[in-house]
Amino acid sequence: MLDAWMSSEGQPPERWLKISGRYQILNVSTVLAGCRQTPEVPLIIDQARRSSMARTYFFCASTEFYRSEMKGLYRQCDDRTGEWIERVLFRKLKTARDVRTFMTQPRISATAGGSGASFPTGTGQWICKQLLRRLNQLVDRRYLWYSK
Repeated sequence: MLDAWMSSEGQPPERWLKISGRYQILNVSTVLAGCRQTPEVPLIIDQARRSSMARTYFFCASTEFYRSEMKGLYRQCDDRTGEWIERVLFRKLKTARDVRTFMTQPRISATAGGSGASFPTGTGQWICKQLLRRLNQLVDRRYLWYSK
């Protein structure tokens, strides 16, 4: 869908957010403020090193980066064999320069597509994840090592 949008958009924005339709980012203004603080970063996306997956439900990308690094990746996906876009993109981003995680833990309200279960949105859980995110950023700005 993003490839189709890029192809049909006469003058796409220089930088944009992608949020999956089943997700609400409850603290989007805080997360967006972090994106604005780093306009030189071509892609801000959470990547979990332990599971080798990029969290594609929410990211901030420059149009130039999307076109050069992400366009057409869907052709490598095959959900039946476990080649989900999250894994394909994670592998692709290993060679990309200057990709970062969000400075603030996105607080999401969502329903899982596969099971229909609601994602937990408790404040205590979010605080724990934010603390882990800060620890991650001290170790590595590219990946989330402690992501659960």
